[in-house]
Amino acid sequence: MEFNEFYFCSLWTEHFRIRNCADILLNEKLTEDYFFNRLTNITCSEIDTAIDEGVRISLKKGIGCYVYVPDDNSRKLEDTLLGKGFTLVDSMSVLRCTTNSIEYDNNSIDITKIDIDSIPI
Repeated sequence: MEFNEFYFCSLWTEHFRIRNCADILLNEKLTEDYFFNRLTNITCSEIDTAIDEGVRISLKKGIGCYVYVPDDNSRKLEDTLLGKGFTLVDSMSVLRCTTNSIEYDNNSIDITKIDIDSIPI
């Protein structure tokens, strides 16, 4: 799910790779939008360094710095962010379909499955 969301957001953002272990997405037209402006995919052994670099890049562009905290890595990353003065803004619930095929009886709903290759970039 995070993979799909990342590529969806990347259509409207500028992407920067930080130390080859984190991504930051920025949209200069939506400076305070935490969905399109965020540090994410942090796999760095030195989390502090990635956060500091993300903050530097965001502030240089005049954009609020937000950090996506996945459920699987939340405690260490969350503690580090709180120690740096970040505050919790929001949380997101994700529903995932467990089947590959769904049939709908309502003919007024048109569903088209898309993937990254079907988006003209």
